[in-house]
Amino acid sequence: MDHEDRYLTIYLQDHLTAATGGINLTRRAKGSAKGRDEELHAFYGGFEEELLEERRSLLGFLSEIGAGPHTAKALAATVGERLGRLKLNGHLLSRSPYSDLVELEGLSIAVQGKRLGWIALQERAHPRFDPTELARLVTQAEDQHDRLEALRRPRAARILAGLAPTPAS
Repeated sequence: MDHEDRYLTIYLQDHLTAATGGINLTRRAKGSAKGRDEELHAFYGGFEEELLEERRSLLGFLSEIGAGPHTAKALAATVGERLGRLKLNGHLLSRSPYSDLVELEGLSIAVQGKRLGWIALQERAHPRFDPTELARLVTQAEDQHDRLEALRRPRAARILAGLAPTPAS
């Protein structure tokens, strides 16, 4: 790894850590939605595949500059996602309808951060990074955000109005 790639390596490792956390959250949310909200369950299934593919892209970018994942950061992502399960959501031992909203909002925020990361990498224009791949990743993040918003908005309206969560589809 070149000295000039030091901060690029850290940046990519940080985004890889966030991607790992997003995959863990998505898997948990998908499992929770199964049999309860089939629209969310189906979305999370496809979203997980996209996140796994993006994680492979990040690993590829790291490899291109002679670097790899940071083990401690990967562990931190797993621990952080698990700690994120402990929230005061109005239910002590059961899942709150509010949890769907919090998860969708968290993923929406994460997708926006990821999109900005892909744009930053486009602007850096590293000679070993495929600009077509980066453009595709930016577009995919924009599409993901739109799909998350389409799921989040009606659930937010119902939950915050004190109505029952969206019935299983």
